[in-house]
Amino acid sequence: MLTAYTRSGQTLTRKLVNLRAELPQDAVWVDLNDPTDQERNWVREQYGQELQFIEELSEIEASARYYHDTTGLHINLYFLALENGLARNVNVAFTISNQRLFTLRTDELPEIRTFFSHASKNAEEYPTPASMLLGLVAARVAILADVYEKLQKDLDAVSGSIVAGRPHVSSFGSVLCPRPIAWPISWATTLRATFDKPIGGCLSPRIPTTRRPSPSNGPAKDTNSEWAR
Repeated sequence: MLTAYTRSGQTLTRKLVNLRAELPQDAVWVDLNDPTDQERNWVREQYGQELQFIEELSEIEASARYYHDTTGLHINLYFLALENGLARNVNVAFTISNQRLFTLRTDELPEIRTFFSHASKNAEEYPTPASMLLGLVAARVAILADVYEKLQKDLDAVSGSIVAGRPHVSSFGSVLCPRPIAWPISWATTLRATFDKPIGGCLSPRIPTTRRPSPSNGPAKDTNSEWAR
């Protein structure tokens, strides 16, 4: 899918492109989502812009993710995609060339919709391709913060249940584990066996000690370590 964005005053306008002739020459942002070879050719013919190949986006070396060449400034970033409760990374390529931003991706991402929703009414905040790139990254950070906050709540509930000695059952799953899970009581039993009675609301660990000989009793008969009760 090919989408072109143009700026008019304080408004950013979106246009879905189905024909080469529909590509506006004054586009400030061109977004390609899993583009066809034909759509890639349209961009090359209209803007003279060579795009990366999808296979190249998975390169993890820094030199392959941040570089500048004759076709522009290139930055490849990971975005988090959630699908049916599962999380996975999606590579997104950003290219800045001739005062225009190009984005290349393979999946629908909420960050694109979030950024456009704001920028469509506040285009003056994003006067350059670099500022639009930063706006997309800011949307990415905000969505990641929401995901991490939810994940932290899920982990707090699980860890609290284990230490308390009762199984934890999740009816909705989480980002890391989409299926309902039950933590076995045996886990809690093992943890509690490692600790003694609660002291001031906290569990006091059992500390191994060694019996030492008493001067009045002569040589020690048993110097094996054991757990203090």
